[in-house]
Amino acid sequence: MTRQTRIFLTVAGTIATIGMSAVFLMAANVAEAGMAYVHVREKTDDGAHFTIPVPMSLAAAMVHMVPDEEFAEDTDEDLEFVLPVIAAMLADLADQPDGPLIQVDSADEKILIQKVGRSLRISVDDAETEVRVSFPIRSVARLLGDIDVKARKSREAGATAAHRRAPEPPPAQDEPGLEEPGSDSGLRTTSF
Repeated sequence: MTRQTRIFLTVAGTIATIGMSAVFLMAANVAEAGMAYVHVREKTDDGAHFTIPVPMSLAAAMVHMVPDEEFAEDTDEDLEFVLPVIAAMLADLADQPDGPLIQVDSADEKILIQKVGRSLRISVDDAETEVRVSFPIRSVARLLGDIDVKARKSREAGATAAHRRAPEPPPAQDEPGLEEPGSDSGLRTTSF
């Protein structure tokens, strides 16, 4: 084997090893974070029927890709209070035993929210549509925590920027009683 062949095989082997390691790391990340599933079936002859798997690691990456300015504009200030509560509730729920949490059986529809293993499953079934959503509890709790942190940072950055851009108050007009005592310069000042 020539020297060039050995160098080529060494470089190719290194690149292949790095590539396979990256694939395995991504697969491990997806496996650790879990998958969310959305299943929709319309109960008509020509109705839609689909399932959408969403890797939670992809959802987390998407949150971090959203520019801070978008969070500042599009997030409701009520989220500041709601997101941490929901995230804490989900984190606590992950440690609870499996079973139904909410079950509604009416003449028109059936709703079931239950904890099964590491997932929360939500099922809504009515005369026209069947919708099932399943997601890993801890991953969604982390995702909501990430959204909360990003929303807080963008609000704080927006408040700081707005404070820096705040116009100076206009100078006081000739109002009686605003003269500084003992001042003979004719300047008027206002004290707050």
